Amino acid sequence: MRKMKRITLLLAASLICLQLPAQTRYYQITGMYAEAEYTYQCDVQGKHVRLYNKANKWTYELIRNKTTGNVADIEALLPVLEDDTWTKPKCHLIVSQAFTVNEACMVQNAFPISVSMYINSTTGRIEEILFEFTNIEAFATIPVSVYRKIEVNLKKNVWFTSTANGKTLNYIYRWFEAMPNPKDASPNPPPDEYGRKQAGDDALLAE
Repeated sequence: MRKMKRITLLLAASLICLQLPAQTRYYQITGMYAEAEYTYQCDVQGKHVRLYNKANKWTYELIRNKTTGNVADIEALLPVLEDDTWTKPKCHLIVSQAFTVNEACMVQNAFPISVSMYINSTTGRIEEILFEFTNIEAFATIPVSVYRKIEVNLKKNVWFTSTANGKTLNYIYRWFEAMPNPKDASPNPPPDEYGRKQAGDDALLAE
């Protein structure tokens, strides 16, 4: 079923995607991508990329009991979030809408991107986002501004309800794999604007 869904999506994308020029590959070395209002950290190990807001504090922090500080046994505490029917499709729609049609088309043959959400255990709001992908595939051609747009809109438009067990934790972790759907993507900018965006979007400050 999953394979058939992927094939269907690729066929649909082929009907609306134009022939695209070669794109710059970002995220080849560990460093920071600094913009006016935010800075993203890019950690590269081999071909694996972990991309996240420099302000994140949970990215490499274990899940712990807020009172004791002990590492939590998550399996024994499940479920830590209440079930719902709307957050999953909303997350996928937000990812798709952050991409232009051209950008969504470019990544269709790549492995899906991994999106990790670090959730406030008291309020259920998303506090931090982590993106993971490989730097040899098409997601590495997507400028950091797109990932920033996903981060902002997930924090703004998606929230969860913690269970009693979930509220004992320093944060709650949830992740999903995403492939932007070109049918839900944003319209392409004029070609000259798109070229300027790609050329000047991301400044890498190597560490």
